[in-house]
Amino acid sequence: MVDIFKDFKKEELETLWQLLKKLYSYDGVPMDGFEERMKIPDISSEVLE
Repeated sequence: MVDIFKDFKKEELETLWQLLKKLYSYDGVPMDGFEERMKIPDISSEVLE
């Protein structure tokens, strides 16, 4: 995993992290954390239709 990010600058990694958080919470559900166990919300049948 380290090899993937070795050529990134600190600022680039911070930008990537901010974008990942925005993408993760696009539906209004705040991020619980990628490195921890997360609560997965129930999906209503209306969403699946």
